[in-house]
Amino acid sequence: MQQVSYVIWKSETNYALVHGIWNFGSFYMIVICIFVFCYGKILVIIHRQARVVAGHSGPGASTSQTQTIHIQSNVIQMIIKTKTGFSFFSL
Repeated sequence: MQQVSYVIWKSETNYALVHGIWNFGSFYMIVICIFVFCYGKILVIIHRQARVVAGHSGPGASTSQTQTIHIQSNVIQMIIKTKTGFSFFSL
């Protein structure tokens, strides 16, 4: 087993490539996935609350629905700005 690992890592280029891929995946892609998961959960909760509010208000568009749509768009804008900022500044 020791000989196999010696053959794989004998080349400094292979080690640098694998190390670079590992760093990119662990410090960049995993954090992006956590952002997507958490902000996705936030959007699901906001959408669920909007449906409940719309159910209580009765038929027709109301100010609460307009406010909910405004809140949803603000959250989406914040998500896009946060992801873009993280992606840009972490490289």
